Amino acid sequence: MKAAPFAVALVLAGLACGVPKTPPVASPEPVVDTVPIGDRYARGRLELLALINEDRSANGAPPVALDSLATVVAQAHAEAMAAEDFFSHYGRGGDSPYERVAEAGGTAHVRENIFRRVERGSDPFASSDPWFEFEIRDAEEWLMASTGHREAIVDPRRTGVGIGIAVDRTRHAVFVVQEFVAQHIDLDAPARGWRRSVTVVRGRVRSTGWRPLVVVLRKEPGERAWVAAGQNPPSGPYPDGEGRAAIVPPWAIEWRPTSRSFELVLPLDRSSSPGRYYGIMYVAPEAVVDGAIGRRLVSSNDGWPGGAFVIDLF
Repeated sequence: MKAAPFAVALVLAGLACGVPKTPPVASPEPVVDTVPIGDRYARGRLELLALINEDRSANGAPPVALDSLATVVAQAHAEAMAAEDFFSHYGRGGDSPYERVAEAGGTAHVRENIFRRVERGSDPFASSDPWFEFEIRDAEEWLMASTGHREAIVDPRRTGVGIGIAVDRTRHAVFVVQEFVAQHIDLDAPARGWRRSVTVVRGRVRSTGWRPLVVVLRKEPGERAWVAAGQNPPSGPYPDGEGRAAIVPPWAIEWRPTSRSFELVLPLDRSSSPGRYYGIMYVAPEAVVDGAIGRRLVSSNDGWPGGAFVIDLF
């Protein structure tokens, strides 16, 4: 008798952004604007991409493309969980999803879903491959049935998704990772900064009618307690940045409307402690930003993530 399966899924504990819905779209075909990984899971990725876009279309969100950089990040995390027998948004070294995207060279904001299916009662010495008995639709249905995961899948401001799939044959487990990215700006942020000099971030907003609203900057912990204790990465949601937030308001962002480009100086100087900082740039319609400037009052909830970056300050 085939063993009864069970599945577990986790999702980012994201911030509500008050994002307006976009008009409904027709049922999409899989969208691939980059070269996918050519492994045995390639067809599964395309099948899952089609299911994701069907769910997005049914909820009035435009389709997302299969993002190659995010897929490399997702695949590496899926393989790490399968090989090292853990299930978490964090890697064993303490790296978060947004750190993994930044380390791969990405500047998109990410919301990560992870899923695991294990065949209970399976013979650990059996040679059967759990991938051959796995239906990729099971993962999407589980994730859509969970409020947090569903929010990431149908978020209308996501522009792409990375999909990772890996198998642990010893424990008869299949892991699926979804990295939903939002890339509304072309961001140029240094990977390193120095307290004795200014740290400048530049970029360009991709679409007309939008502009930078605010940058939210947080200092990451030097070492996570569970890493120091030699414990497994924790399960459950992860915060979108840790530590007290510093902000760069729109009136401190130099905006060039003709080219839709911008430049700003981060609040990092000699008084800042060295370490890793995670920044999210929110964008919003120009009228919203103009209103915030006029009131000298800004909230990230009035916009949506347009990009993100990680800087190591020395």
